[in-house]
Formats: sequence, C-alpha cells, structure tokens
Amino acid sequence: MLKYIQVVEVCHVTVADLQPFRGFPFLDVALTATGWLGASSRWLDVDVSEAFFERLVELSTDPWQPGGMMAMGSHSCELCRFVSESGSLRYKDREVRAGNRNLFIPGDGLVYVAPTTLAHYVAAHGYGPPLSFQQAVLACPPMRSVPYFQALKKSGWRSFQVKLDAGHVNLPSVQD
Repeated sequence: MLKYIQVVEVCHVTVADLQPFRGFPFLDVALTATGWLGASSRWLDVDVSEAFFERLVELSTDPWQPGGMMAMGSHSCELCRFVSESGSLRYKDREVRAGNRNLFIPGDGLVYVAPTTLAHYVAAHGYGPPLSFQQAVLACPPMRSVPYFQALKKSGWRSFQVKLDAGHVNLPSVQD
C-alpha cells in the first residue's frame, strides 16, 4: 500500500532549447528541453512546416505521461501581451488543452520534453523549435503505441517506472 505520494512542485520553468531538463527528477531518463518559454525568452527564427505543426497538435491532443504525474492546474502563456489564449488550441478536428501536460518525444539518442503550450507558442508567437526536435516529432510513433515505448527506450529511457520514495509505479511493459 502506498503510504504517501511525493509531490514535486515544478511550476513554470524557463529552460533554453536543447539544454538538460531537470524538472522531473523522479523519472529514470535524461531529458532535453524544448519549448520551455517565458516572458524573457528569445529564440532563433526557425521555419516550421504545416506537416510538423499538424503532427505536433496530433501528439499534443492526449499525450502520454508517466504514471503518477498530474498537473495541479495549468500554465498561462507569459508571451501573450494582454490576454492569454493558451488554455486550448483548435486545429482542424483536434483540440489541445495546453499548459497542463507534457510531451515526451523520442529523438536520436535522447528524449525531448516539451510543455503542451508548445503548439500555442508556434501558432500564436511564431516560435520555431530546433530542427532536430521537429524531425523527432515528425518521426514519433503514435502516443501509447508499442512502437512509441520502444522508441523511448531506444532513445535512452532506462526504466518505465516512476521513482517514488515509497516504491515504484509500474508503467507499460516494453519489449525491445
């Protein structure tokens, strides 16, 4: 029986693209930050294709997160000037509830982590994520599929268990 749950307050964090992300110390993986923007963030002018944006929205609609991770509210966009419109984003037949979940995207030897506000940053503020992240999004298997978990494992996710002081929470079993 779980006696208590470890609460880690992450709040909104601003981290430069492609830098280590240390916001989830209870996960058994080294994460690479992308799209953790704040009011003072600056980024390179990187173009994005509609194919990338469509796939980003698709992955952000209901992203997989490790068991035990919950949002305690949502984050409003610090880049919106007067009114934050980052609560949700509609594109074609999909809706992204932004600011309360994270995207874990397998890359080439690394795992990216991005907030679901990323789609809002791209659409409303012209943010262009690094090309390596865009390529990873385009290559990412469907969320929660066996190929998705295999890709995460191949990219460096060592264990699909959340490390809690009281034990481990089991996540999906993945065969190589």
